[in-house]
Amino acid sequence: MSSKFYLLLKKVPGVLLLAIMVHPVFASVVLSSTRVIYPQKEKEVTVQVNNQGKSPILLQSWIDNGDAEALPEDINIPFILTPPVNRIDPNKGQSLRIRYIGNNHLPADRESLFWLNALEIPAKIKEEGNHNYLQFAIRTRIKILFRPLSLKGAPEAAAKALRWEIDSNGITAINDSPWYINLMNITVEQKGKEQLIEGDAVPPFGKRTFAIKGSPVGKIMDWQYINDYGAVHSTQ
Repeated sequence: MSSKFYLLLKKVPGVLLLAIMVHPVFASVVLSSTRVIYPQKEKEVTVQVNNQGKSPILLQSWIDNGDAEALPEDINIPFILTPPVNRIDPNKGQSLRIRYIGNNHLPADRESLFWLNALEIPAKIKEEGNHNYLQFAIRTRIKILFRPLSLKGAPEAAAKALRWEIDSNGITAINDSPWYINLMNITVEQKGKEQLIEGDAVPPFGKRTFAIKGSPVGKIMDWQYINDYGAVHSTQ
């Protein structure tokens, strides 16, 4: 899951291009999970969104296919998300409903990856004295993994079965399975010392190379992966 800050310069009236003081903001929106698994057999899946802040917020939600900068109205995806915009009062929640409509031909032999976006637009800040403020919107993105009916086996077994190659450019994880393998960290040996490498998603029937600075890697000691429920497991 990732969060980013966005300046609301064009879409929100009264926001200043230059601020004398920047008001600190923190995300109030909390999602019920760090990823969404969508089995093809399900009519729809839901994600709970809660406002843990002290003020109401406006939440804009949409799904993209990997381009984080794409505008919601320009994205062509086989899902409908409702409601796309809603107000959430403090200590209240809202269920986002995701429905697969099947108007895109997704591969039947592997998972497909999409992203759920939740853009939190805060309430207008009450002016204090002569201070001017910039307002920020905070966007959270989490993975949506669409899982076809035809897939057999288990993602966790696939994570344990990753193959590795070591060369002068770094280490490469090779995934022979139909699942996305979400790596948290990889522990390698360099000159007799353990080094921790930040992981990433390894696509189905694909590979991911992790560049390593410094001396060559002697061996891969273990790796940590994230399961369907967001829990981190270690394997060798």
